[in-house]
Amino acid sequence: MARNFAQTLGQVLVSDSLETQGEERAAEKARIEKQKHKLNGVQYLMLAARLIKDFDYPWFESATNPRPDQHMVRLLFNTYFFEMFGCISKKDAWQLIGVADIKTARKYVQRAEEAGLIESFRSDEDKRVELLAPTARLRDLVETELLLMSDRLRRLMGKLLKDGLPETGAPVLLLAEHGPTTKQEADTSATGKRASSGRKGKQKIPKRAVRK
Repeated sequence: MARNFAQTLGQVLVSDSLETQGEERAAEKARIEKQKHKLNGVQYLMLAARLIKDFDYPWFESATNPRPDQHMVRLLFNTYFFEMFGCISKKDAWQLIGVADIKTARKYVQRAEEAGLIESFRSDEDKRVELLAPTARLRDLVETELLLMSDRLRRLMGKLLKDGLPETGAPVLLLAEHGPTTKQEADTSATGKRASSGRKGKQKIPKRAVRK
């Protein structure tokens, strides 16, 4: 039952995202119109410069050869995102990639599979349906990219605000050797290593649960 609900929710998100995009954008535009006076010319230029950089940002630069283009980037992010809702079907993935024909979309999926980034399998509920799931490698790549993006946005917002960003008490994320951690965890780990330098054995790192 939980899996059926997850798949239904995933399908709704795919279909409704395009239908509601226009309405949401119109509402957001109306709200922004009332707040234009809250930004000055320099702040607009900084936002524009950030956007120009993002157009050519090298997402997943070392994931495939050649470097992933915008269609491959869409496929990888969507495959990661929809795993939470029971995995995305190949048919829905083809639509979200943003290419003109199915034949080209299939090539993107094939390239991602050959690169060890996604895997396909038959749905338990309907064997005619093929689903896509991220591999452990893709999860690591996406979560690293999201952390880097978070850092870029935080730096940008810090520059836009007169007094910088407030201290909210949220942990400062760092990119550690075995994945994201917090500064507090990193400091604690370093202290523990110094205290136990004479002990034998290594601390076990918990593995993230993966789809069976």
